[in-house]
Amino acid sequence: MKEEPFWEKAYRDGDVDPFGSASPEVLELLTSLRSGSSVLDLGCGAGRNVLPCAQAGMLVTGVDVSPAACSRIRTIANDVSVFLNVIQEDIRRFDFPRRYDVVIAHGVLHLLPQVDRVELLDRIKSSTVPGGLNVIAVFTNSLPAALDLAKVTLGLFDEGEIFDAYRHWEIILKRAYTMCDEHPGGIRHERPVNKIVARRPIDH
Repeated sequence: MKEEPFWEKAYRDGDVDPFGSASPEVLELLTSLRSGSSVLDLGCGAGRNVLPCAQAGMLVTGVDVSPAACSRIRTIANDVSVFLNVIQEDIRRFDFPRRYDVVIAHGVLHLLPQVDRVELLDRIKSSTVPGGLNVIAVFTNSLPAALDLAKVTLGLFDEGEIFDAYRHWEIILKRAYTMCDEHPGGIRHERPVNKIVARRPIDH
């Protein structure tokens, strides 16, 4: 049987979200985004970041390769009576049918091979409306990948690489820190994170 990352079992079992609640920077955006803004979450998982957006009246699309994750987020959305568009697909093949006010890629780009994530990041930026926002969090190679995730962590970023990718955008938030967390089953990780919220220039 193929070994799977810890989050797949959590999604299937319907446990609490293995990645916790919504990220603070996403919740902060809800204070300034107008109702009806378009939000895309690539690697949406069980919906911790997009469900609050949908509840706040945003037009939300979540994309994830995991059937269990997509099933879980649909169930939760139905339970809380909110609508969001959930697409089960490898984010590398997502065709970006429109431009979005906000694109979130939280904890997913480092799971892709470098050549794929570089191309995808370019598509994320070009599929953001002028004045729109990207919310990106990646793991860096300043520490080795966690042993239980080494097989799926294919493209760790260099420290500061994601910041450099947005050097021509307005930087709203820029953080580099080490995250220590524990997941179901007593799995503990120490992971270096680079996080950025950046606004696309109006004339870009």
